[in-house]
Amino acid sequence: MSLYICMDIGSTDLKYGLIDEAGRILLKQSRPSEAGQGGPRLMEVVKEAAAEMISRAVQRPEGICLSTSGMVDCEKGSILYAYAGQIPEYTGMPVKSIMEEAFHIPCEIENDVKCAALGEYYQGEAAGDCFMMTIGTGIGGCYIRRGEVVHGAGASAGEVGYMEVNGRRFQDLASASALCRRVAERKGISSITGYEVFDQAKEGDAICLEEIDALCEALASGIAILCYVLNPDRIVLGGGIMAQERMLRPRIERVLAQKLLPVVYGSTRLCFAKTKNDAGMIGAFYHFQNQRRKE
Repeated sequence: MSLYICMDIGSTDLKYGLIDEAGRILLKQSRPSEAGQGGPRLMEVVKEAAAEMISRAVQRPEGICLSTSGMVDCEKGSILYAYAGQIPEYTGMPVKSIMEEAFHIPCEIENDVKCAALGEYYQGEAAGDCFMMTIGTGIGGCYIRRGEVVHGAGASAGEVGYMEVNGRRFQDLASASALCRRVAERKGISSITGYEVFDQAKEGDAICLEEIDALCEALASGIAILCYVLNPDRIVLGGGIMAQERMLRPRIERVLAQKLLPVVYGSTRLCFAKTKNDAGMIGAFYHFQNQRRKE
């Protein structure tokens, strides 16, 4: 049985573990990524986690599979761009070569949203030609066409959080952080979590319910644009707040039905991600396998 080290590198946490050749997670750990201290420190944390997995594996792993924040050049295995406010000194980091030189094990790296989409494609709700969005601090996206991730000319395909919707950036209207910010402002408090917003909404809180409606209106507006441009088989929604499917689905679908022509609305299925927090690790594994097949 072949083993693979898989990691999901975030600006806050590092999730890592061992996955077998069938894509099953055998061991899973997490620790702070310390990304705020900069790319060099982040890479030290990643190497420490890889060393830990090697020491715990029953045999030497055959690959290091990485999912990471930021825009990624998959072929070179380097970071094209990372927001310095989250991970300073990460842009330009040659992650693949750093890991291969440290451990002498093949390494492949891909953007975290694209890995989440691959995880969903192979083990979740994504199928056919699909577009996945992760809704969190911002909004990320990935289009999978005929089983392949579409990267675009500058490796930035799917960066839908930056597109303009109703005169503003999509992620400024429809992200989880935007929802929490608007609720906190209206309540006159310093902060509130997404969990608290939905808990209070279920208890009938008018402000929370109104802002969830506004979120779904904005999400549906962005989804409608994607449906007209791409006409995918499925739109898959991921991210922590998408666990609230029972509350979100009917609101989003109601607005979509108003914004889309019936022939377009009827041809795309709205899905909610199934692989959840494991999607990045699982997707990193499948990205590694796809890259190996290409080579």
